[in-house]
Amino acid sequence: MRFLIKEFLNNFDPEKPSLTVLKLPTGYGKTELFIELANKVGKEVERAVYVSPLRTLNEDLYKKLLEKSSCNRDSIARQYMERHESPFFNKPIIITTIDTLGLHIHKLPPPELGSILRGFADNYLLTRGHYHISRGNIVDSLIFIDEPHLMVVENGLKTLFYTSLFYLLSSLSTVILASATITTGMLNEVKRVLCEAQNRVNEKIEYKECLYGEKCNFSEVCTDEDFDKKAREKNVSIKTRDELLEKVVEEIVGKKDKKRILIIVNTKDKAIKIYKNLVISHPQTYILHGLLSTKNRESMLNNILSNKRQEYIVIATQVIEAGVDISSEIMITEAAPIQSLIQRFGRLARWDDEKEGEAIIVCSDHEKQYYPYNFEEVTITLNFLKEKLENIKIKVPISHNSHIGYMQLANEVENKLKEASRKREDIIFPKAKILAVSPIEQEINVARLLTGNLGRNTLGVKAVIMGRCNEFIHIPLYLIKKIKQAELLDEIVQINTSNGQKTGEEESSLISKLIEKVEMVEGCRYEYKKSRFLLELNMFIIRNRIDCIVISEKLYNKLAYEVGLE
Repeated sequence: MRFLIKEFLNNFDPEKPSLTVLKLPTGYGKTELFIELANKVGKEVERAVYVSPLRTLNEDLYKKLLEKSSCNRDSIARQYMERHESPFFNKPIIITTIDTLGLHIHKLPPPELGSILRGFADNYLLTRGHYHISRGNIVDSLIFIDEPHLMVVENGLKTLFYTSLFYLLSSLSTVILASATITTGMLNEVKRVLCEAQNRVNEKIEYKECLYGEKCNFSEVCTDEDFDKKAREKNVSIKTRDELLEKVVEEIVGKKDKKRILIIVNTKDKAIKIYKNLVISHPQTYILHGLLSTKNRESMLNNILSNKRQEYIVIATQVIEAGVDISSEIMITEAAPIQSLIQRFGRLARWDDEKEGEAIIVCSDHEKQYYPYNFEEVTITLNFLKEKLENIKIKVPISHNSHIGYMQLANEVENKLKEASRKREDIIFPKAKILAVSPIEQEINVARLLTGNLGRNTLGVKAVIMGRCNEFIHIPLYLIKKIKQAELLDEIVQINTSNGQKTGEEESSLISKLIEKVEMVEGCRYEYKKSRFLLELNMFIIRNRIDCIVISEKLYNKLAYEVGLE
């Protein structure tokens, strides 16, 4: 166990209401820390809840808990999109996402969301749900929030995160935030929320922080010399190349001296295109992206992880950034915001005994090449990286001598972005009514959820794969329009509603109207109008009681393994 993890555990009182911020290096052992905390359940802790922004992180933690913890398998539950093992957080150890946790806190329990939304659409709250059960269980738990910096990347999710944090602190819960790249700006916002919570309940909430290389409230030293020594021993180069991605990939893969190559791109179509070009001549080539079914994704990961030292080429989208314990000797990545790049570099020369590595950032002056990221943000990030390239040490957390570590790198890029925008950063002001036991504000919460102002902005529909037992994917609604353009609507076999199955003319009519609503959202430039159209789209889905669509194997394969549907 790492030195600062031991120091934290020796000084941590899990029964005391508190907020702890742990800014620790990538690969330092946050997962192992939660396992140690989970082992305290039933002794010093009533319940432990692990919260992350990514299901891949959750699945990885679940496997490690089963392998390494002393916890009974029946005491561990996953609760999020496709996992429903403890709907109201009753089990002693819960693994969940920020979306799921936040909706329970906002009095919108996902297990009963369908009934709540239908009541809202019909102007009659058929049920307000049993949120008081899950909220009671949550506030009595130790809450461990992993990678919170990924929870503030879009405004709706940012609102969900900060208002949930306000509720937890105001309820005198014990909360831990852990990330390698919590920036100064985010830390200031977290402290502001803490201050508001203390003022609201008129009670002092203990605050501790361990900011690696800066200060640590529970240890006389704020670094780990052994860890830093191993990081400095790594000879990992970083370079940028203003060339076509395909050309760079072809050149690097052609080298014979590299065994493990990781290629990270920003879109599914690019990943599929590169995968198809390589898999015939390189059989040990794998692909990972967000539209693979759970079973296919697990199969790919098992093949990769069955022998971590084997020769392989992995082509992945952002899903690889966290929660996948693989290491490469060479990494090719498309340009992205600094937080994403740092997460990606964490998959390069990851293990202690690896001393060599090479990172290549492929650049472009075309705005479309940086999709789905903000062009200006990526450009500013790249300009700063190019300017400081010789001094950057991407495997070293803190700066030393003239070298810039990745923690300082994240802060400096954040400052550059603020200078460029010259705008006051959006500040979330949590409403005190979220603390109320009464659901009086629930209707407002529903409206904010349906317009994307509370949660993720990308809407999706559950798509069950025909002929596969309990296998499904979540298709972003804008893809329905692309499916129509590709003349594949016939591959949507049926629509399942709470009133029964819709096929034939009924199904065609529903799909046509759904596409009309999607086109209104997609074609709108103005945010205030877009919110209204999003609400209309969601109300259409709710009023027609659409639970999921059923797609053919052919359509699934088109979405998962062919370009053109993105």
